[in-house]
Parts: sequence; structure tokens; C-alpha cells
Amino acid sequence: MKKYVLMLLAASTLMTALPVLATEQAQERQEGRQAKQECRDGLVGNADCRQEKRDIKH
Repeated sequence: MKKYVLMLLAASTLMTALPVLATEQAQERQEGRQAKQECRDGLVGNADCRQEKRDIKH
């Protein structure tokens, strides 16, 4: 019985944590897209764009 309760507790904890993680990843991707668009539009210098791309990869 205790094992079942612990498994249920672990599963419910994971289910509540996953949406938060997914939201953070989506926000990071959106920020990356915005930065890329700014580089394409010429709003940021080319050297800054290259450095930012290097920083994102690491």
C-alpha cells in the first residue's frame, strides 16, 4: 500500500512540474527567434549577432 501511495505521489509531482518546464523552454525558444529576427532586420550589429549566437550555443 505504501509503495502505491509513493508512486502516486511521485507521478503527481512530475505531472505538475512538466508544464512549468515546457513553458520555460517555449519562452527561451521565443526569445531566440526574436533575437534572430532582430539580426535579420539589422536592428543589432552583425558582430553582436554572431557573439549572441555563440553564447546561445554554449
